[in-house]
Amino acid sequence: MPTTTDVANQHGVRTAIGTSGSRRAESLAARIEEGAAGLAAFAEGLSDAEWRTPVSATDHRSVGVVVHHVATM
Repeated sequence: MPTTTDVANQHGVRTAIGTSGSRRAESLAARIEEGAAGLAAFAEGLSDAEWRTPVSATDHRSVGVVVHHVATM
């Protein structure tokens, strides 16, 4: 029977993960958290004007809308 370990992420959210396969899961979770931190750092550095800037000439959604969409996924 696999054993589990109680762990907390950087936000203090605790979860139990099994020891078999947990290295891969932890690696993937770390990569997702790294990406989320990068997105947050990018978004925090935007001015109000940059936040409202369209993504491109063909995609008229604002940078803020796209950041919000990615952050919620």
